Amino acid sequence: RETQVFEDRVVSPAFVEDVVTATEALLERGIAGGVYHCVNSGHATWQTVAQEIGAVLGVEAQLVPVRLADVPMRARRPRFCALSNAKLASAGITMPTWQDALRRHLAAR
Repeated sequence: RETQVFEDRVVSPAFVEDVVTATEALLERGIAGGVYHCVNSGHATWQTVAQEIGAVLGVEAQLVPVRLADVPMRARRPRFCALSNAKLASAGITMPTWQDALRRHLAAR
């Protein structure tokens, strides 16, 4: 069936297994406290993420692109809300790409 996806909202997908692994590494290594964005590497629009899901599953996704400004919401949402995991990388913890994480998640299902 058709699915509406944001074509203009950029996000940083995160696979919970990778978040847990990164968090454990921070704790085990005794890394200084602070805010660490434990998200997979890279960023994409929700439309790109949905297209990748279709490609991985081998199905033609029936996507209906929508713009953030055209969808009524109770609170304003930023168009670019990708997070940087550079601080995590500087602590020696490298996150896999969101595409790799997505493939692993779908394979596990």
